[in-house]
Amino acid sequence: MMSKDAPKAAQSSSTTFGSTIKALNPGPIFRTVVGLYADRKFLLLVSFHVVATLICYAHFGLLKFQSQSSKVPEAAPFYTWKIGVPTFEFGTMHAILYQLAILPLTMCRLLIANFSETFVSKIIPFDEMTRCHIGIGYTFAFLLLVTIIVFLMFFGVVCNSGDQNFCKKFTTEIMITGYVIFVAFMTVAVTSFFRYKIKYRIFYVIHHVVFVAYILVILHTIDIVERKNGERSQTFKWFSASILLYATDRCTMYLAHRYDSTITSAVTIDSGEKDGRLVILKLKKPSMLTFAAGQYVYLKVPMVDNLWHPFSIASSPDNEVMSFYIKVYGEKSWSGKLFDMLQEELQDVSSSDINISMHDLSTNDITIPIEVLGPYGTALGDKRLYTHATFVGTGTGFVPCMSALEHHINACLALNPTRYAKTATKYKKMIRGLSNQDGFVDDDLSAFSESTNMDGNHFLGFGKPGKMDQAQILTAAAEIITKAAITKRKLFWHTLFMFAPALGLIAFGLTLSFSSYNFDLYDGMDVVLMSLTIGFQAIFLFSSVLTRERNLYLMVLDVFFLCLSIVADWFWISKSSFGSFRDADLVYYTLLIVYMVARLWNKTLRDVNYVPGQNALTHTSNIVYEKFNFVWSCRSAELIAVAFPDIAKLWDELVEAWGEEEALHKVNISIHCTDLNEESCQQLVDSIQDTDLFQKGCLKFGKPFLLGILEKNAMDILASDLPVSRTLFAFCGSQMIANELKAAKVLSDLVLSMTGHMSHTTDLSIQTYGSVSSLSKKRKKNAYLEIPAPHPFDVQPNKSESLSREVRASNSNSSSRFPSAFNRASLSSKNLLETMENRFPSAFNRASLSSKNLLGKREDSLRFSTHRVTRFSENFLDNEEVEC
Repeated sequence: MMSKDAPKAAQSSSTTFGSTIKALNPGPIFRTVVGLYADRKFLLLVSFHVVATLICYAHFGLLKFQSQSSKVPEAAPFYTWKIGVPTFEFGTMHAILYQLAILPLTMCRLLIANFSETFVSKIIPFDEMTRCHIGIGYTFAFLLLVTIIVFLMFFGVVCNSGDQNFCKKFTTEIMITGYVIFVAFMTVAVTSFFRYKIKYRIFYVIHHVVFVAYILVILHTIDIVERKNGERSQTFKWFSASILLYATDRCTMYLAHRYDSTITSAVTIDSGEKDGRLVILKLKKPSMLTFAAGQYVYLKVPMVDNLWHPFSIASSPDNEVMSFYIKVYGEKSWSGKLFDMLQEELQDVSSSDINISMHDLSTNDITIPIEVLGPYGTALGDKRLYTHATFVGTGTGFVPCMSALEHHINACLALNPTRYAKTATKYKKMIRGLSNQDGFVDDDLSAFSESTNMDGNHFLGFGKPGKMDQAQILTAAAEIITKAAITKRKLFWHTLFMFAPALGLIAFGLTLSFSSYNFDLYDGMDVVLMSLTIGFQAIFLFSSVLTRERNLYLMVLDVFFLCLSIVADWFWISKSSFGSFRDADLVYYTLLIVYMVARLWNKTLRDVNYVPGQNALTHTSNIVYEKFNFVWSCRSAELIAVAFPDIAKLWDELVEAWGEEEALHKVNISIHCTDLNEESCQQLVDSIQDTDLFQKGCLKFGKPFLLGILEKNAMDILASDLPVSRTLFAFCGSQMIANELKAAKVLSDLVLSMTGHMSHTTDLSIQTYGSVSSLSKKRKKNAYLEIPAPHPFDVQPNKSESLSREVRASNSNSSSRFPSAFNRASLSSKNLLETMENRFPSAFNRASLSSKNLLGKREDSLRFSTHRVTRFSENFLDNEEVEC
């Protein structure tokens, strides 16, 4: 049914997070900084790649410049062209070879999967390797295109001037192979750019042309000149090692990770809409195959064809059955052929309500063989490192989340609830004891918490509005604004230092480059190198002063290396050694720079609200999460109807073993149906309304509120008695939502920091898939961070009365529900100023605001700060009792 009077105010209502974020006053610059900070792990790797490319270009370009300057007389025609173009071409060519050298490393699936389970994953974003592969590929294509344009222009201009030697070069062996290489690589680049507009098989086949192009690149320099004189550079030296590593990785995949299995059951869904068909496969898990939640395997069904296709695993790693949800993309696609094969070969048992066909192969003699290759990819997270977990999936992206949910519940079922409760109580006591030791509590955090009377049970440290006078409300609001300013400043500094390691890499790379030249450096090159080195060391010193290192061992090392660098710089400057280091000097220089780069890299990857010693408290080999939140948003009611029984079965097993109360403490399941077809929504409700999980209100209609999910997770943790926590927030879905979720996660961390809960942190793990749909492109930016509009299917007759009331209540406007609380906060700026200065001087002093911001004598500054305190307190009182 349509809700005719769906409240529009719900879209503009704020949550507790929203009210606190308003104190941050986020503008365009701040949001940009938040985006950079959220993606810092990937951007740091990108900055290193860009710097390495530029150093490679500069090194070989300068070598060519020196060579050309000695060969070409100044009186020669086109002197500038004959010096500049070969210099540019030679430098760019080696920059291209560098791209070809590292490109195969991003395709080593088995190597990436293995390294993602080690400590290296803390430094390198292995889950972003596909993104790195695409970026490196486009960089290579751009450099190649620019190179060929400049090269042809240069040869064309000189040839038109009458120089026949240049005209003949258009038909030489090396030029012909160059033409073929350019066409081959650009064909791959163009088809990659239109990846989601062409058939996958066409893209897949054309993409393998790169291996032919690699062979051509080797032959490119083994031309007649190389065979006679040996003056060509040998390109195979650049990428032979990486190509060999990729070939080894690929061979290992097929030889050691290939298994035979059979399909045990299958479900096909046909909603009758475009892209509305789905295949759900369940097959017997090979005995030797082990995987983690979030990884994928390649499947090949010989009855369809002999092609491999990657799919994420939906079942638990300890389950004997592997489940897959396969979206059908077209009649002639592999998934379409699989769908038709299941419809034709097997006997259908169709539901009369929704278009679902189920095939249980265990009840007949039909056997469908299938081959499995894998597993590959990165896991969504290691439960031993986290106390809490929240998994969010959109569409078929719920598959990895489903695997993690089943794994968590199976782990709970393997435990004795009584014994586990006793062990958990002892563990929490131990954590409280350790958290009170020196080095585990931030002094600023402790002072702020005491000043705002934070008891750990309320997010902002406020009590109920009715129990607080205006002075207490204003005092707490002023403290929040002060903390917001400090938090914003910390975030800006943290983001600014994010690119400092790249500066160190520039200094290090140029030092190695300049010291290897067999000619004297040009004027100013040694000064540039000296300035870069001293500047980088100054940044390291500045970072050490701003970032208080609680680890005494690391602090002593920082001081030692800073002192050593000062002595070394003085010695090298006095000896004029910059740019011409001896071997011993290079060793010392490398030791200094590498240490500083590593330390800055480590500080950059830390959270802005990093609390020393927290890892030691949370990394205790947890058996299960304290609480697991499962959130799934799907626009197909049919898909929810098929997957819901499996989810409900897991829930029923947990309730039977642990009891309903304990099950609610361990698992929270929230399924959001965004299907706009009211008939499908009603059929969904009819098919699952008798389940206990549905009666608990797990099914909701409308998009989930990302910031609200983060807020609920924070509220659940703060309501517990854990002094420290580490939450894994995993998302599987589209790239656009993932980008907004990164920003939401950063805002969540900032809110926790500015409210004095820095010991509760969140790690984000993201897996994206698919392309940005035309519908998604029309959505405005940050649409998923706003409270979503009510869903058309608002009231269901088959739902219980309490559930309908809950849905209606969640859409009501908080300001209309609490008019008295709102009116108590509606003080004018003039009255507020008089109240704070005259009636509540002691409370105002506890606010820790600087005199320039709030108590300054200047009228403009005083009015601005008072307005912010008033606005924040109004927002808080307006939303104090709104459910998360």
